[in-house]
Amino acid sequence: MWLGMPPKLDAELLFGTHDDIRHIVVADLLGNVQNIFSRAKKTLPEDMQKETVGVISSVAFSLGEKVREVAGDVECVVVYHEKLKVIILKSGKNLYVITARKSLPEEAVYKLISLAKGEG
Repeated sequence: MWLGMPPKLDAELLFGTHDDIRHIVVADLLGNVQNIFSRAKKTLPEDMQKETVGVISSVAFSLGEKVREVAGDVECVVVYHEKLKVIILKSGKNLYVITARKSLPEEAVYKLISLAKGEG
């Protein structure tokens, strides 16, 4: 599924990081959803994704602003659910909310961080 214009960081590149990645939601830095990509059998309703991605991302990254001088920028936030992981990334241009199977290895998360940093 694809809505709107393609982002600079290609969804196929992100999906190519690991087979366990199921969804990618791309939002601008204000949390407005630009694109939703999925290769999962089950998906969350699109309106739910749009409503929650901005709130999730804003909260996750605003918490990091308090310790930025000491700890540096927040690279990502990972939320573990019973059945899946949610990885929230921020590049210089976009926010990415990526859902993956719980078995997604940590090395894949580091690869996603690297790709987001490369976007600028």
